[in-house]
Amino acid sequence: MQGVAHFRVGDILNLDDICFDEFDIIITSRCLINLTSIQDQLKAIKNIHLALKPNGIYLMMENFIEPLQNLNNARSRYNLEPIEIRWHNLYINQEQFLDQISNLFSVVKIDNFASTYYLISRTLNAILNLKDNKVDYNSTLNELAAKLPSFGDFSPEKLIVLKKV
Repeated sequence: MQGVAHFRVGDILNLDDICFDEFDIIITSRCLINLTSIQDQLKAIKNIHLALKPNGIYLMMENFIEPLQNLNNARSRYNLEPIEIRWHNLYINQEQFLDQISNLFSVVKIDNFASTYYLISRTLNAILNLKDNKVDYNSTLNELAAKLPSFGDFSPEKLIVLKKV
């Protein structure tokens, strides 16, 4: 069976021109973290919920606070400076967020796909380049890290697959 894909671009906080229950799947990538408040993030999630058909899927590729803390804890063991959240991002507290949206969505899957890469590229690579004080993100080490299976919870960016309830 072949389907037809339709794409729409709009303001996540103002979806008045989008029909409700219209989409089978909605995907965001680093969208919610660029909103300026938790209230706006929750409003965006409610809009996504309204725009999805019953049992629709939301693929949420966002950044979360807890894995960044885990990564910074690993970095601190080697006297590396913590990685700061950029001024224009509002990382999400995963546990609180999932609790707040539990009446809208059920969690299908949480994929920490980049955890190994982040751990190696942001710690081992940084340690190896301390003398130069310059990290090469295109290094052979990082290429290898990207090919390794993911383990742990060290990547701020992860995919959460949610199903509309």
